[in-house]
Amino acid sequence: MSYREWDWNETQGLTKFYGRTFLWMALALVITAGVAFLVYDSNIWIDIALSFGGYGSFLLLIAQLVLVMVLSGMMRRLSFATTLALFFAYSALTGVNLSVLPIIYGFNNMAIAFVCAALLFVNMGIIGFVTKRDLTRLSSLMIGGLITLIFVTLINMFANLEGLDVFMNYFAVLLFMGLTAYDVQKIKKLYFAAEQGMMGEPVGMTNKLSIYCALELYLDFINMFLYILRILGRNRNR
Repeated sequence: MSYREWDWNETQGLTKFYGRTFLWMALALVITAGVAFLVYDSNIWIDIALSFGGYGSFLLLIAQLVLVMVLSGMMRRLSFATTLALFFAYSALTGVNLSVLPIIYGFNNMAIAFVCAALLFVNMGIIGFVTKRDLTRLSSLMIGGLITLIFVTLINMFANLEGLDVFMNYFAVLLFMGLTAYDVQKIKKLYFAAEQGMMGEPVGMTNKLSIYCALELYLDFINMFLYILRILGRNRNR
């Protein structure tokens, strides 16, 4: 069955798959918010930042990268329970790293950034769900945008150009808006590939695939939120 032949409402299984995917994403966001608040409220973030000779936060970032690589690269070998546990562990680590945001940006800016990110995410998700255009053909463009964002961000860490930083913040928001629509539509393609046995064990792979798709959407939302927060924080400091 080709991509063009698939109907969004073709099977009840696809609807359930979308439901599971967004459920895992929502639970991960709740874990992230809960852990972030607990760490902030208890001031544990200070001990974490000062641990391991002041490299505690950096080591947490490394741990996050490792978990993402494990989830992405070893999904077929892992059990469903292990995959879900790793995803929730990743969301908890993210919460630890984000626990300093209230100190840097304040709760008001965080609330505004969350609402803006949520509205953009929902709108772009709807576009990705209902559009008849094949957004998955834009994969190379999306990857190129991510690579550009990473390299320019690293360069600007040393160049410290304010104008470039402002531009990249807005560019990143637009990029993750596009990625949200792209990833929402890609869920459908991955689901049918798994159901047809193109990715190995159909049932087990489909269940684990919902977690992988949730991870991608979770990353889209978190990054959109963070870059909107940076924009608001910059405006606040003027």
